Amino acid sequence: MSTYRAAQIVEPAPAPLQTKQLPIPTPKGEEVLIKVIAGGVCHTDLHEWQAGYEMSTKTKMKALHPGFHYPVTPGHEVSGIVEKIGEGVHDLSVNDHVVVYAWIGCGEADCDRCSKGRENYCERKRREIGFYYNGGYGEYCLVPHYKYCVKFDPQKLNPEKACVLGCSALTTFTAIKRAYNRLKEHNIERATIGLIGIGGLGVMALQLLKNYLKPKLEQLKIVCLDKHESKLELAKEQGADEVVLVKDHMDIQSVKTKCLHPTGADVVIDLVNNPSTATLGIDMLRAGGSLLEVGLMGGSIDLPLPSLILKVFSIEGIYVGSLPDLKELVKLAEQGAIQPVIDRKYDIDEATQALKDLEAGKIQGRCLIVSQK
Repeated sequence: MSTYRAAQIVEPAPAPLQTKQLPIPTPKGEEVLIKVIAGGVCHTDLHEWQAGYEMSTKTKMKALHPGFHYPVTPGHEVSGIVEKIGEGVHDLSVNDHVVVYAWIGCGEADCDRCSKGRENYCERKRREIGFYYNGGYGEYCLVPHYKYCVKFDPQKLNPEKACVLGCSALTTFTAIKRAYNRLKEHNIERATIGLIGIGGLGVMALQLLKNYLKPKLEQLKIVCLDKHESKLELAKEQGADEVVLVKDHMDIQSVKTKCLHPTGADVVIDLVNNPSTATLGIDMLRAGGSLLEVGLMGGSIDLPLPSLILKVFSIEGIYVGSLPDLKELVKLAEQGAIQPVIDRKYDIDEATQALKDLEAGKIQGRCLIVSQK
């Protein structure tokens, strides 16, 4: 039996990921076998390895990702080439380049989420790639249905970099579309948007704000916040209008002076989502503003409930995006609207080190797992 290499989470950290030789699956029916080009390394993979998300700062209670189990090959950002297809596959051929949509729900016809293209909101059964199905930290990935393979032109989009479209770019794209809807609701044409956390998601968000949202508004000012000077330098290189170094004790008024309106930002997109960044995001908002929580670092905050009414602000969570969103995003990427920043590449055998480097804040932009560096 032919086998392939894959890095698997067999037990929680600090136990390292184990490189396994797994049988190469044969696709059946509507399944597709992908020869993986690259798998993006996401903070969610880190939480997966560390046995879940911190749900409460006080109790340290953790929750596993829906559908997750041990052992599994992580990696939900996957790009590759179609190696084999099942007999029921349509509109997809061997040697096509694809980005994989990982956010798979129950898929049942009577599910009001899956049947309407919102599988990432499925409340019945989540069967996501990299959590339930084996993901991109391996040489092959079996996709359960061909519709989750989004084709792209390798002449227009770097095949390795394409993997990040499946999560970091898709999630921020969804957040930015949501931000635009909030601005339209309040008839705001001159807006300030704050970005907290300039990592893999932050870089994608910054590029999409410039190239997707800015042309839709009369004026857009982008204020980037991070606790690392190096990441703020990257933000400047990527076109941020203002940068703010996050410290333990922030002068929120000085932050607000960097906004178009002296009372604060219209939207803040928190790409970290821990107690300090969520609090900073709320404090940075002007009346009527929206805090969009994207990251999954975890914890909890104390929120005075009357402030929601008196300050008239909203908090909303963003969970990746839909399959139609990914198809739209791939087209934008082929047109050059985003250029993923890849810092480092790791071999499958180096997956544990990749996660450790990510946790230590050593990665600028995104890092990848590749079978051949």
